[in-house]
Order: sequence, then C-alpha cells, then structure tokens
Amino acid sequence: MKQKSEVLDKCKEYVNLMSNTTGKRVKVLRSDNGGEYCSDAFSEYLKQQGISHQTTVPNSPAQNGLAEHMNRTLVESARSMMHHANVPTRFWAEANNTASYLKNRSPCVAVKDETPYECMFNKKPDVSNLKVFGCTAFVHIPSQSRKKIDVKSKKMIFVGYPDGTKVISSMILLKGNLFVAEMSFL
Repeated sequence: MKQKSEVLDKCKEYVNLMSNTTGKRVKVLRSDNGGEYCSDAFSEYLKQQGISHQTTVPNSPAQNGLAEHMNRTLVESARSMMHHANVPTRFWAEANNTASYLKNRSPCVAVKDETPYECMFNKKPDVSNLKVFGCTAFVHIPSQSRKKIDVKSKKMIFVGYPDGTKVISSMILLKGNLFVAEMSFL
C-alpha cells in the first residue's frame, strides 16, 4: 500500500481472497489501534461481515508480539539476502516478498510441523522452483522479439516470486550500478 487510506479496500480484498481460497470465513481481525483500522467505514464493514475486531492498547507493540516478531524475521531475512546478493536497497520489497514466500513454504511448529502454505491450501507446496535470491538467471527471449542471429537469452539476477503467476521476477545489470527490474517467464 502506498497510503493508509487503502487499508479498507485491501482488507476487503484479503477477506474475499481468504473466503474464496479456503472456503472459510474470517472471524476475527486483530490490529493496532491505528486510525486506518478504527474509522467508521472500517468498523461498519467489519460489522456487516460479522468479523470481530480486536485492537491492541495504543503504543504497545508488545501486544502484537507474534506479528512484530514475524516482521522482524522477514526484514532480517531480506537484509541478509540483499547483502549476500549485493543488490541495491531499492529492491527491499522484492527481498521481503521472497523472504515471506520462503517462510510460508517452510515447516512451522505453530501449525504442527506443516507449512503455512499447507494449512491454507491443504496440499504440500511445490518447491521445485526455489532459487537463491541474487543468483544468475538466463531469461529466454521469445523468437518474435529477436532476429535470427540475436542471442536467445539475457543474463539477469533472480529477485523473487510474484503472486498469482508462473513468472520469476528478475533484474539485469546494465551499466555500472544501474539496475532495471524486469519480469520473465519460467
């Protein structure tokens, strides 16, 4: 999200996604006491959906311990991956999304040694596509985008897994420190 005003729309999208994906309805929403979660429109939406809203005491992140711990874990993982891959900090979102993607496909004690992905979708995740963040990747250039003697691939750097598509997000080093984000099919 770019602005806090998007919270209600994103919450609606998430509630619909979870209902459609799992066949179960969202019963409880836990959030901090931020204004974006306590607006009249947000409260009315939750009421219409029959969702109980639990909030923390203001300025007490410790009450949101599990979420705060997970955020720190993801940020530390992203920082480590970016440092290892030697990518600029502007790719922190891609690194953080990759850390989350990997965490959701890793065994977790909280869900009886299953993965969070298994709990959500009732099937084991396919991990055959896992790559090391920052590794070299060669991306195929379709024949309609090249001439007969042109190269058939571009050398790029792997930076993540976009949602809802069979695409790997990558970037290519052009000149010096200039990085350009690109998308490429698996």
